[in-house]
Amino acid sequence: MTIVAPPVHIFHPIFGQFIGDANDPDLDLPREFLIQVQEFMAFASLLKTSEPASNPEWRQLLSKLLDIGIHETQNADGTRSDAISTIDITTLGESAPLFVCEYKGILGEGGCDPSIQAGCSMRRAWIRRDRSAMRDKCCCPTFMIAGGGPWMCILGAVFTDKVVVQRLTDMMWIGLSSTSEEARIHRFARLMMALRQSFPKLQDYYEKISTANIPPFTEGSPHPRFYPYPTSFLESGKLTYFDYVKMLEDHPACVTYLAKIRKDVKSSDVDELVVVKFVHRYGHEVHQFLADNNHSPKIRY
Repeated sequence: MTIVAPPVHIFHPIFGQFIGDANDPDLDLPREFLIQVQEFMAFASLLKTSEPASNPEWRQLLSKLLDIGIHETQNADGTRSDAISTIDITTLGESAPLFVCEYKGILGEGGCDPSIQAGCSMRRAWIRRDRSAMRDKCCCPTFMIAGGGPWMCILGAVFTDKVVVQRLTDMMWIGLSSTSEEARIHRFARLMMALRQSFPKLQDYYEKISTANIPPFTEGSPHPRFYPYPTSFLESGKLTYFDYVKMLEDHPACVTYLAKIRKDVKSSDVDELVVVKFVHRYGHEVHQFLADNNHSPKIRY
């Protein structure tokens, strides 16, 4: 068992887009939205004596802030998530969760970590039998909020051959405790606006993937759900397409894959095998030196 996994943004671009928007100083924050953010932060600052009593008002404020419908739901095993937002996929006759939340009246209440609980709730939401068709088509990208009282964390998760949950923010203090809170209000507002703008994009993705020609899921065989979303690269001004074959390490944190080049976008003919590795930085000059001396394959991208 490990708590380290590949970054979720290599499996779906929505998470990278969220992080980019959240760090964009020019992100548009309308006055009305800033007022809603301040109201939400003021409510988060209040001491709650009962989680069940405060949750309905908290869900209402969050729903207004994120501009999505949010409700409480019961899972097949009898457990309940504090909040979930789903969309109906009429082409499959199923629903898809966009967002799951676990929030306590006070952080630490109930003797559990709400960020761990949120990941478990995401898994319970997606393993339902009435979501199997969508689950077999994609990696089930889902946003989550976890926290308690004036503390909040935004997370992202995917369901490949396992559930991968990662924190997209730190556990933020979102309470109001000073008369000079403008900077923190704007910082939190950017995060919530970035999250708000992510939901229409995620809904559009699920609607399109529901009708896409995805190979049927077969146990023990490679499936797009298990692998990162990039399947092409630019080489000598030409777009080259590839399909993943397998991971090159028997470890959950593996970011190196064997892939096969396709002769063209629609072809299934194998041209050659390549290694695809996802890194934030790389020793390009060292690799190029080894490649020039026939000690490693050449870098194609």
